[in-house]
Amino acid sequence: MPGRSLAGVLVFIAVSFGLGYAIDFLVILPHAGDRLVFVLAAAARMYTPFAGAVAALACEGYGVREGLRSIGLRRGRAGVVAASAAVPLAAYGVAVLVSPLLGLRLRGPGEIVGLLLSGMEPPLPAPFLLALMLLQAVVAGSTLNALLALGEETGWRGYLLARLGSRLGFAWASVLVGLVWGLWHAPLVALMGYNYSGLTGLASLLAFLVFTVSGGLVLALLRALSGTVAAPAVTHGVVNAVAGLAYAAVEESPLLAPPAGLAASLGFLAVAAAIAVYAGRRGYRLALNGEPAEEPPEIY
Repeated sequence: MPGRSLAGVLVFIAVSFGLGYAIDFLVILPHAGDRLVFVLAAAARMYTPFAGAVAALACEGYGVREGLRSIGLRRGRAGVVAASAAVPLAAYGVAVLVSPLLGLRLRGPGEIVGLLLSGMEPPLPAPFLLALMLLQAVVAGSTLNALLALGEETGWRGYLLARLGSRLGFAWASVLVGLVWGLWHAPLVALMGYNYSGLTGLASLLAFLVFTVSGGLVLALLRALSGTVAAPAVTHGVVNAVAGLAYAAVEESPLLAPPAGLAASLGFLAVAAAIAVYAGRRGYRLALNGEPAEEPPEIY
C-alpha cells in the first residue's frame, strides 16, 4: 500500500471510530433508555464513516467530489442496485430455515404478529398483515434506511474496501473490512447488548463480528458487481428494516437466532456464496475502482 494510502486509511479509522465512539459514550450509552435520543444519535453515527472517507481522501490529495466518485459514490448498474433490496430477504429466509437445525423453534404467523404488535388485536389476518409489514420494510429499507446506510457504505465498502483490496485482494479485504465494521459497533454491542436482546460482553461482540464478516462479504460483492456503493447501501438499509421481522420469526436465543446470531451469519454466508458462484459463471471480474464489474454488461 503506498504511503499516501496508508496515511489515508489511518485517518479514516481515526475519524470514523473517534466520532462513532464519541457518540456512543457521550450520547447513546448515558441515555440508553431514551428511544428518541438513540434513534437520532444512531442516525448521525451512521455518517461517521462518510466523514472518515472525506477526511482520508483529503489526506490523499483528492477533491471531495472527485474522491467520492472514485470510491463508488456514483451511478452503477441499476439492475444490481434494484436486486440488492431482495438480498436480505434471501439471507434471512435461509436463517429462518436453518434455525430448527440449531435447536430453535419457529413461531407461527399469529405468534409473530402478536409479538410485533405487543399483544394488540391485529386488524387483518396474520399472514396478510405479515406480508404488508414485509413490503413496508422493504420499501422503507430501500429508501430512507438506504440513505442512512449510504453514510456507512461510502466508508466501509467504498473507501476502506478499495484501499485494502489493492493490497490484500478482494476476499481478504472483504473479511478485514467486515471485522473493522463490527469493531466500530463494539461499545453498543459489548456494553449495551445491541442486536442481542441486551446480552452484553465478549460473547455478543464475537457473535457480531462473525455476522459483520458474513454480511460484509455480501455487501462487498454487491459493491464490486454494481460499481457503486448504492447497492450495498440498499441491502444494508433493508437488513435494518427487516431484522425485526426475522427476530420475531424465531424463538429468542441471542447468540443463535436472527437478527445477528449464528443462523443469520449462516444465511448471509450462503447468499455470498451464491452471488460469487453466479458472478463467476456469468464471467464477471470484480472491480473495486469505482467502475462496474466487466462484461457481460448487465445482471438481471
